[in-house]
Amino acid sequence: MFIHLCLGVLIAVVSGSNLLTLSSRFSGVRGPATDVWNMSGVKNFALPEKLRLQFRAEFLHALNYTNLAALNTNPVNAAFGSITSALGGQRSIVFGLKLIY
Repeated sequence: MFIHLCLGVLIAVVSGSNLLTLSSRFSGVRGPATDVWNMSGVKNFALPEKLRLQFRAEFLHALNYTNLAALNTNPVNAAFGSITSALGGQRSIVFGLKLIY
């Protein structure tokens, strides 16, 4: 058995197998930032006899950026340190009318 010290993380490698003992420092690794832009617009129209009509347009995930998932922190996986998927989220547009009396 031999021991490596790499980037402040103590790794004990048992020769002849893939068994690794790591510290818990990988649990605090942060993934990429998430960009979600929601926008909305409201227009009020005056109607006779104290009635109002409100038109709303809401754009959810308006700019449609790709949000990447967290990176793989399993050191025995071949994909260690890489991002292999994207988070869901598609653009949605919602229109609405409200009559206020």
